[in-house]
Amino acid sequence: MFWLHWLKARKGHYKELFEKSRKQGFLKVRVDGELKDIIPLMKVDRYKTHNIEIVIDKIQVDDNSNSRLTKAIELALKKGKGELLILDYDINAVKHYSRSLMCPTTGFSLPEPEPNVFSFNSPHGACSNCNGLGVVK
Repeated sequence: MFWLHWLKARKGHYKELFEKSRKQGFLKVRVDGELKDIIPLMKVDRYKTHNIEIVIDKIQVDDNSNSRLTKAIELALKKGKGELLILDYDINAVKHYSRSLMCPTTGFSLPEPEPNVFSFNSPHGACSNCNGLGVVK
């Protein structure tokens, strides 16, 4: 089974996201680790933090599934902006894959390095302890 991350740890009701996914032909979604059917007017609690993934395909891998497997991986990487998850039912394990910098065990990913990440003048690169000032008051 292939999943792609739509959102990681974000708040909102996501009614529009579910409706758009349903119109694109997707039938299932995983919300906070729980597999659900996408139904009309579906939404989640807007004040809670959610991880939302859409199920791209459910495939039994064998010699005849190469074409379908390739298409599912390409679609998952395209829709997931370079990230996808694969659930292996046999061992009940989720594996994370990404085109960017990511820990394959946890799925924690980092953005592409940019100059502002290394600048003390930028909030992206500033030390969280001293706010980039170099001194703690």
